[in-house]
This record gives sequence, C-alpha cells and structure tokens, in this order.
Amino acid sequence: MNARSYLALKRRLDIPAVVSAYGYDVSSFPRRGAGLGRRYLAPIFSRLERFLAMSNAMRSDLVELGCPEERIRVHYHGVDTGRFAFPERGFAGDRPLTILSCGRLVPTKGHVQLIEALVAVRHRCPIRFQLIVVGEGPEREHLKRTVDRLGMTDIVELAGYVPYSAPEHVTRYRDADVFALPCVSHRGHKEGIPSAIVEAMASGLPVVSTHHGGIPEVVMDGRDGLLVDEGDVGQLADAIERVLVDEGLRTALGRAAAERAARDLDIEQASHRLERIYDELRDRVP
Repeated sequence: MNARSYLALKRRLDIPAVVSAYGYDVSSFPRRGAGLGRRYLAPIFSRLERFLAMSNAMRSDLVELGCPEERIRVHYHGVDTGRFAFPERGFAGDRPLTILSCGRLVPTKGHVQLIEALVAVRHRCPIRFQLIVVGEGPEREHLKRTVDRLGMTDIVELAGYVPYSAPEHVTRYRDADVFALPCVSHRGHKEGIPSAIVEAMASGLPVVSTHHGGIPEVVMDGRDGLLVDEGDVGQLADAIERVLVDEGLRTALGRAAAERAARDLDIEQASHRLERIYDELRDRVP
C-alpha cells in the first residue's frame, strides 16, 4: 500500500525496487472506496520489479489484483525460533491445562469464535482448562462482554498487551499447553501468516487454527497442529477437545511443530533467502 508514495523517488533514482505485501494490502485495502483502493495500487504493479508475498495464497491475491506473476516471490519473513525454543516442554500434571491465544484484539483473530467454542468444550470435556488471551485492540470491550455473557469469567483471562521484547512474551508460550488462533475473514480483511502461530510452533506448542490465508502453508493439519474451517465453532470445539484430552497428540503435534519451525521458518534462514531475492536484481543497478 505504501509503495505507491515512493514511485516518484523510484523514477528519480532509477534503481530496482522490492515491495513486501501484507494481509491488509491484498484483502481489505483494495476494496476501500468501492474499489478505489485497487485503482490506487494499480500503477505499482507495472513500475516496480519485485513483490514479496508471505504465502502462495497471498501470491494468488496479488495476481488477482493485477500484479504480473513473474514479478512475485513467495517469502515468509521468519521468526527468531531459537528465542522461543523450549525442548524441555512437558504435558503431564494435575494442573488445569492452559490454552494460549496471542494477537491483536481484532475480529480477524477469531477470539469470539474461540470463546464460543470453549463454552461447548467446558460442558463436555473432563479436562480442566483455562484460556489466556494476550493482546490489546479495539475488540477488548466486546470480548469482555462476550466472556461475561457466556459465563466464562472463571475460564477466560484477558491478559492485555505484552511487549515483544519482554521476557514475559516468551514465558507465556512456555507456560501454555495449547495455542489457539482461529483466524477468520472479516469485511474483506484476512490475515497472512500470523507471527504468533510460528512463535507457538517454535516453542513446541500444538496449534489449533483455521484454513485461512497462509496458515495452512505453515501448519500441516494433523502433523503440526489441527486446522478447521474458519468460522465453524463446532469444528473448533472438537479440535480443542481432542488436544486437551489426548496428551500423546499434544506431544506429537508440539514436537513436529517445533521441528518444522526450526527447519523452515527461522528468521536467519529467511534472511538468506531474502538476500538471494535481492541478488536477482543487483546486476540491474547502474
């Protein structure tokens, strides 16, 4: 979206340009103003040389908007997986299991659907659990009212914002047993690949999420986590119940997720791949 404002500078410098796309750029922004957003983006597709899509799903969105496919490279920016790695993780014990959900409190993160699903889980699952939601955003009051209305105040904690650099950011993952972020499309907006999901994978947590955006490209259903149809509260409740009652499943999914994150989703590896993308254009610089 911001790339449009740099076109004049691009002309003056006459050097290749690389643009990164995010979920908002290719979903809700093009629909703004009855399609004016799409028209605003159109000039960059013919004037800039490379477009970085976070996932193959995002690549398809860019092509649909008019970006030449040959100018697109799929590149996920990666996470510092070593910071979150927790090989000593264990899942046994008599304490209530902790379901963690991290992300800005906006409709696309699916927090409302998660809380609704946990109502069903609570009434039929013998395992004690709690949900901790880390994050802030415009949906906070709505979520609080939802928790009150559904009688889940003893189960759900809205823990607020935790800075990325704070030790607590890592501790929240290490103290959890399951990670859930059931993303959904909302008014045309959708997520790319939420970093919180990859952080959870790196920490060895089993992930419960949705077939949404680029998420299925990092979480393989049944291997690294469990994916359900977005917005389907019944499927979501079933998936969460599965990982709560089955310690072996939690362990297997969590270990596979940690291995996948360290192998394919680390920021250092991603940086090397990004360098190669820039190298493609280097020889064009005068």
